[in-house]
Amino acid sequence: MSAQPRRATTSARQETFLRRMELKNAPIKGHPAPWIFKAAGIGQLVTVPWYFMFYMDYGDQEHVFSEPRRWLQRQKEDFLGTPYKNAQVTPAADQSSKPKSVNTP
Repeated sequence: MSAQPRRATTSARQETFLRRMELKNAPIKGHPAPWIFKAAGIGQLVTVPWYFMFYMDYGDQEHVFSEPRRWLQRQKEDFLGTPYKNAQVTPAADQSSKPKSVNTP
């Protein structure tokens, strides 16, 4: 038993097939590039744990992220030079630094 020889395809038929394949494999207009999905996934992988570790409010009690939060607070203070919470001027401190004018009759 021998295999049947393949029929020779015409060039017009081949061109039609190739054109259909190009349209099928062409990216959809307005659809984002695949790297955008990968970048968004990596961004979520980094952002979500960072939020839960440093910014989510767990109340006043000690929790598993207390030590990393204290570490971040020390890093911020070292970077800024002074404890930035204490450096903020309150209205009472602002008024006390002004010289009081004494009007004596």
